[in-house]
Amino acid sequence: MTRTNLSPFDARSVPFTAKDLLVAYDFSSAADTSLKYAVMLSRQFGSFVHLITVQTPKDYADALEGGSYALETSRRDIQSELSHVEERLKTAGIRSDAIRRIGNVSDNIVGATFELKPDLLMFGAFGHSASDRAQLGSTAEHLLRTAGCPAFVIGPRALVAEPEAPPITHILCATTSLESPDDIVLFAGHIAAEMKAHLELLHAVDPAQQDLPRQHHEQLCEKWSHKLRQQNISVSWTLLYGPPEQVISARATEAKASLILFALHRRGSHMIDCPDGVVSAAIRQAQCPVMTVPLGLPL
Repeated sequence: MTRTNLSPFDARSVPFTAKDLLVAYDFSSAADTSLKYAVMLSRQFGSFVHLITVQTPKDYADALEGGSYALETSRRDIQSELSHVEERLKTAGIRSDAIRRIGNVSDNIVGATFELKPDLLMFGAFGHSASDRAQLGSTAEHLLRTAGCPAFVIGPRALVAEPEAPPITHILCATTSLESPDDIVLFAGHIAAEMKAHLELLHAVDPAQQDLPRQHHEQLCEKWSHKLRQQNISVSWTLLYGPPEQVISARATEAKASLILFALHRRGSHMIDCPDGVVSAAIRQAQCPVMTVPLGLPL
């Protein structure tokens, strides 16, 4: 992977905020979990929650085939369900609105991120059927690579059955030996401070990239931790050797992490994994949400 050189930002001057949340809502269990986390964040940060639901051209055409009455019934059903969700949010004291669009799902959601400029885009990363859960859906892949804001992603093992989402108390900031992690580490410190969470820096060294001694990686981890401790952030670090797409999720489970944090880097007009495939694997396997931060874009 060719790494693009990006201008570093100081996380102390780019604070994490969650004043505006955009939740992609398709009435699935993943969307409902996204909403539960949005409620949790809103209570902490006073966030305004935007709901967006997109009716695909196929769904619209199917309703249209039934005639004007069927089309109107479909529209009313969607609007009724959205109104029900809005009422739930209002009862919980959460300010919100709802947007309904027709067209390509990912394009409409990405478009909404540029229109509304939310601090966080929240969505589920798989389809409705069990067969979709072995890989990320095409919509999720597209959103991760094109959305111009941080994304909060619910994978198939991160669903919340309880009425409320658990608090975020342990953030795992995952980096690999194939990237320069200074930017995301500083930003992770800001998120941990705002959420009053413990931050664990996990540096995964791919066996194919063992050209530097272990002491070098340990010194980097301690250097990052020292900077964060100077900001009164609770931080620890872990160094693991192994395929990042395996060891990161395994460590998150072992540590009972509440959130895994990754940086995405720009390649042309798209954002890429660190390295390709690691973020997607974590979303599929992790028992907690995954948050991606698109470095190189204004946050």
